[in-house]
Amino acid sequence: MSTICGLPLEVILHILDFAQWKDLLRLTSTCKFFRSVVQETSALQYIIELGIYGLTDCRNGPELPYSNRLKHLQDFQSHWRTATFARTLEVSLPGTWDGWTYELQKGVFARSLLNQSDPVPGGSSEMVLVNLRTAKHWRCELDLEVQDFSIDPDQNLAVLFQWMGMEPDTAETRIHLRRLDNLEPHPLAEQVIVTYDLGWQDPPLGWTIHSIQIAGDLVGVLFDPRSPDEVDKIVVWNWRTGQAIAELPATRIVGLDSFFLLSERVMVVPDKRQGSIHVFLLMGAETRPVHWKCFVLPSLTADRRMDRIISRSDPAASAIPPSSFSRHSREKENALHPRPTYQVSGDARLLCFVINIFRLDAHIAGHSVHLYTPMDTFMPSPEGDWNPDHGVKYVPWKDWGPTMTRFVMEPALARNPFVTFIHGHRCVMASTELEAEDGHFNLSHYIHVYDFNQNAIRRDLLRNSKVDDIHREPSTLSKESFFGTMDVVTSLPYRSCRMRLDVPFEALMMDGENVIALTQQRGQTGPLDVLYIHQIGPIE
Repeated sequence: MSTICGLPLEVILHILDFAQWKDLLRLTSTCKFFRSVVQETSALQYIIELGIYGLTDCRNGPELPYSNRLKHLQDFQSHWRTATFARTLEVSLPGTWDGWTYELQKGVFARSLLNQSDPVPGGSSEMVLVNLRTAKHWRCELDLEVQDFSIDPDQNLAVLFQWMGMEPDTAETRIHLRRLDNLEPHPLAEQVIVTYDLGWQDPPLGWTIHSIQIAGDLVGVLFDPRSPDEVDKIVVWNWRTGQAIAELPATRIVGLDSFFLLSERVMVVPDKRQGSIHVFLLMGAETRPVHWKCFVLPSLTADRRMDRIISRSDPAASAIPPSSFSRHSREKENALHPRPTYQVSGDARLLCFVINIFRLDAHIAGHSVHLYTPMDTFMPSPEGDWNPDHGVKYVPWKDWGPTMTRFVMEPALARNPFVTFIHGHRCVMASTELEAEDGHFNLSHYIHVYDFNQNAIRRDLLRNSKVDDIHREPSTLSKESFFGTMDVVTSLPYRSCRMRLDVPFEALMMDGENVIALTQQRGQTGPLDVLYIHQIGPIE
């Protein structure tokens, strides 16, 4: 140790630049010398702060001193903790009354609009895009009718789904892979249109696409035929090659309510019928995903049922860094990419399961609860803990639920149940609390911002600082009102703050730098969507 400490400080700092943030924290407990080096070096403190919050620095501009970067990051996190907004931007866009055709991902808001009077077979549509950091927006016309879509600004990717018909002999889904900035065919896709035959024997009862997920090179879709004689199916493609790499149909053992891709290898599928959450591994060489684990939820009594379990998370980190975007004009580049200061890493994410529980007694209303847990709950360990010879591992509720989850009862106010109200380890929800002096004021003016960052919570508890907003006491769902079999206690710590917005809203969304309230108004030529973009300060 004395030999290492005798090295020039510049050499020691150069070596520590290659250390991970957890290693730097461990180093502070080895001796006074290294504790002093780490604590008094802004560059090392900055690495630790980024690691604790699961962030990477995305700045492309001139290098700033690390002392300035550290202060900005600390102020940024402090403003999130108190929901302090630096400014609010307002954007009015053409809207529709359906409330289903918009997406928010990674700083870009997109709205799809149908043109019912266009003579193009199958209809046509256009898309309105908004850069949330600058509030600039632009419109792109399409020669196809978009039934559903998803976007990934990091890869300049728009995945557009075109539904071709209702009858079994014409039922076909076309997946269009486009650039997000101008909706031209994506240059990295070998097949810019991927065709998929749903294989129906009977016509569906409605639209068929249930949800879309993009994770790096993968695009996953849950098809819901809405027919009693057909089964749901999840299909995963490599969007660059156009090849389907995995298919998972619903079975007697596993029902498909929703899903998300945690990475290019791990897929989570909740199942209302079994009251469980399944984890599948995408093995590459096999088209059928491997059933790895089943996390069991509390059981229900015979007079109750789960109507549905909707899984929610923010978009997975792309496999392509922002520096490798395909070339396009500077104007489009500035319009498309919000250029955030920080980006959440792929594993620092919060997962949410919206569970609807109903009593079979028609006179008693049901309840919706939100179950939150970190993504790590369902991820394999780095060294791997899967043995193909051992089959599915069942994890009972008592072994994971009480300590690794938190049930929250507040409703997620959104017309679209798939709109992004989660980003990283945070989520935003409409507040059901009402202060006495507000009388009968519209509750939708109030929001709660929840933060489930366990690293930051543990650090502050150890330091006994900044803990007033941390909730550690267990929360209980009573047996009579919810599952019927037992009182369900969960204790995952979290932070929360409550804030009143100056505008009413019908949907809440968020990304890494903004809380977005959406309301719909009547314009002279039709409905308008009005976005109120509340930007978290400080803004560079």
